[in-house]
Amino acid sequence: MMAIVSHSSPRLNRPRAGYLSTLDGWRAIAILGVLLYHDRVRSLGLFTTALPHRFGGLGVDLFFGISGLLITTRLLEEEKLFGAFSIKGFYIRRVFRIQPAALFFLGMIVLMHLLFHLPLVYKGVAEALCVVRNLAEWNYTDPGMRVTEHFWSLSVEEQFYLVLPALLLLLHSRRRRLIVLTGAALAFFLLAARAPKLHYYIDTRGHHTELNLHGLLFGSALAVLVSLPKTREKVRTVLRPWWILGACVVVAALRAHWHHYDMVWLSAAFPFIVLSTVLHPEEVAGRILEWAPLRFVGRISYSIYLWQQVFFVVGRLTVGTRWAWFESAAVLYPLIFGCALFSFYVIEKPMIRFGHRVAPPPTPGRADLHETPEVRTGPALA
Repeated sequence: MMAIVSHSSPRLNRPRAGYLSTLDGWRAIAILGVLLYHDRVRSLGLFTTALPHRFGGLGVDLFFGISGLLITTRLLEEEKLFGAFSIKGFYIRRVFRIQPAALFFLGMIVLMHLLFHLPLVYKGVAEALCVVRNLAEWNYTDPGMRVTEHFWSLSVEEQFYLVLPALLLLLHSRRRRLIVLTGAALAFFLLAARAPKLHYYIDTRGHHTELNLHGLLFGSALAVLVSLPKTREKVRTVLRPWWILGACVVVAALRAHWHHYDMVWLSAAFPFIVLSTVLHPEEVAGRILEWAPLRFVGRISYSIYLWQQVFFVVGRLTVGTRWAWFESAAVLYPLIFGCALFSFYVIEKPMIRFGHRVAPPPTPGRADLHETPEVRTGPALA
């Protein structure tokens, strides 16, 4: 197998670092946006969650941008260190990173259905297990389908993971990779921007892969771009966090009264915003994102994402009943975070460690995920 040794920004691709704490801060922002989007609008005096409730769904697009940037960066870093990356090792680590917590959640909601009559449609569970939940038609009225609806984004990401390593292997030239990834991202972005104007299309296929790949592909293209020695410093100079964030705020303010789906341009901007903070962690935005409490929320964001759906669905079912207290924020959020913490420490984290033992990564990553910082030292097994 041919491989190209790549170079990249010192911050984005530090030798054997593997962990970018800035990204955990972004994950925290993304998951908090999703929580406020799924929750009802709440008010306390002058404070209201109306704005984050309206746009918090873009947190999923932020997750996509982070994933495209991070996964491609890791593959290119492995290629740089060893001359090639291991597809087998990549998939083993991805499976143990994603599937155990997801399977635990699905098993628990089936148990809750059998014991406590939680509304559940097994078709949705089967689609989640088969990683095709995003291909189902939207169903806003059936709570049994809504309990697993959030698996649509996991399906999009896992479908992307099936294609990305093979695409990078086939495109040996870094410039060819950049051209293909950028071209594909633009094509999917134009489709996503146009599709909302077709009422039937967006109502029945809004979760489809073709409408959600642009953020992942833009993130991948940026990772390839900063791996080019001649462009990495130029990118670092151009992508200043406050320039990018300021431009997005101005445009968002101008389009504040537009339909939610007309904000698709912002989802395409997320990879650029994220990369700007990764390249400039010393600036204020980077220091905020690396604040320890924010990073902790980011670390458990996957488990939060899995568990929040069921509690918001149940909370809505209790409105107007003698169980209405369940819908209170003082009850909902502790339950969500409690289940997420249990899932993270009992299922997710041990399984990530096990996956790293089976297929040692090229870099140690976060110290808390390793009892011993074992990394791959031999040649890649493509």
